[in-house]
Amino acid sequence: MLLAQLSEVAKGYPSHDVLEQAHWQIRDGARIALVGRNGSGKTTLLRLLLRELEPDQGNVWLRKGAVVAAMEQEVRVDDARTLREEAARGLQHLEELHAEFARVTQAMSTLTEAPPDLDRPLAEFSGGQKSRATLARVLLRDPDLLLLDEPTNHLDLEAIEWLEAFLGSYHGAYVVISHDRMFLNRVSKETVEIRGKKLHHFQGNYDDFLVARETRLEEEMKRYEMQQ
Repeated sequence: MLLAQLSEVAKGYPSHDVLEQAHWQIRDGARIALVGRNGSGKTTLLRLLLRELEPDQGNVWLRKGAVVAAMEQEVRVDDARTLREEAARGLQHLEELHAEFARVTQAMSTLTEAPPDLDRPLAEFSGGQKSRATLARVLLRDPDLLLLDEPTNHLDLEAIEWLEAFLGSYHGAYVVISHDRMFLNRVSKETVEIRGKKLHHFQGNYDDFLVARETRLEEEMKRYEMQQ
């Protein structure tokens, strides 16, 4: 079932345009890697899906009632909160899931030194541990569409393996931006590339995308040469 859709979307900034006539359909359960050069508009695209930005042209549609949540590349937390309080912010909209919160925070404790860490202020934690707290808050919202912008930044190998396992069993759709090629290969089943201000869609993980893109570029070059 269709979860989100971009139609004829254009978006720009005073200094440059990033998207023109962008089309994209995201369906339930999609596992998408979003790739492109730095500055190509990947984060802008996520912000459009979050409704933090409005398109200059075109339409961004989300299914009624769909929950979209994101983990940003830069971790922003209130250091005065405890780890438990930061994670619990993901459950503010669903009080009936407090039991689930208890279960997940118990699981979180295996990624830190000991369960008492859950009641320590975030100011006492490293950047990587704060990333885990932010990730827990996002995951506890149980979104229909999960947007992850460089989620492996600051995470150690154990936490990355945990995240991969979680995404492997996750019921919702997700879009991942990452420079970690191995991570993208393990968690994606389709790839969307931002190139030339447009979205190019490929089936398969990142390695599959590289092969398909090379073939597509060769075909485009042949067509161009024939036209000339």
